[in-house]
Amino acid sequence: MTRVTRATRPGSGTPVTAVRSAPELCSSAFHSHDAPAESPIRHLTQSQSTGPASRPAAPAAGSSSSPALPAAARAYVASLTGRSGRAVPERIGKYEIIKEVGRGSTGCVYLSHDPYYGRDVAIKVYNIEANDDPEKARVARKMFLSEAHMVGMLQHPNILPIFDAGEEGGHYYVVTEFVHGARTLAAYCKPDNLLRVDDVVELVYKCAKALSYAHSRGVIHRDIKPSNVMLTVDSDVRIIDFGIAIVADSEISRIEGIAGSPSYMSPEQVQSLEITNRSDLYSLGAVMYELLTGYRPFRAGNLSKLLHQIVYATPPPIHTLR
Repeated sequence: MTRVTRATRPGSGTPVTAVRSAPELCSSAFHSHDAPAESPIRHLTQSQSTGPASRPAAPAAGSSSSPALPAAARAYVASLTGRSGRAVPERIGKYEIIKEVGRGSTGCVYLSHDPYYGRDVAIKVYNIEANDDPEKARVARKMFLSEAHMVGMLQHPNILPIFDAGEEGGHYYVVTEFVHGARTLAAYCKPDNLLRVDDVVELVYKCAKALSYAHSRGVIHRDIKPSNVMLTVDSDVRIIDFGIAIVADSEISRIEGIAGSPSYMSPEQVQSLEITNRSDLYSLGAVMYELLTGYRPFRAGNLSKLLHQIVYATPPPIHTLR
């Protein structure tokens, strides 16, 4: 950005023009949804649409014709609209906040700067307010502890590393690597912007290897979806946001109820059954289906119908869509 100002030199009537440069702190492409494929867009955890292709229709009060949603599913829908309107802070811990780049049901993501190492980082601040519902706050704290403690121990080239974690003013946060120029796989889930089949197979293979590594250490992601898989400028992938990951047989990170993005949930997630590593593989398969066809495996007019399809229906064969 360039600012031009005009003033009068002291002692003379000669105008002076001053040109000042203000470097851009962050590319505006973070908020551009129409940027071309080769341009850097979207932060590693920028919120994507997590529901079915169309917004779940709210059933009329007292209507018996609309299928009743499970309590956990209703809580998920409520979380999408109950986001905090908190102002962007100037600093969190030692990190200088540059701008907000993403907002989801569990918290906000900021592009930040680490003055000690002189590098940009991403900070996810969880929605844990003192006046929130105690049960919601308890679940959010478990999410925080899960991501900070377990992902911090995962060391894999296809899993985004975590640098730091902490609490300030009652707000819990985690600090992760910020990858410039990266975009999520959600950018390649449109029928008119699909990747080559060979590229999709390679990317999904890398994701499967990363998940296998995490599973071998007892970590289940539980929310694999296109917007949680980042594609770097080197055509490498990073799995991100282990915020609702659970650790097998660990009290510290068991999260009750439904957790995940409906369109990519496994049948066992929908039915609130025991979650195993196979749940992640199902979700990865749903992501691969969308990358190959440009369509999600199941699409419905409301959440209840979508969850029913995930449990009982079979998606259209890929060759009928591509």
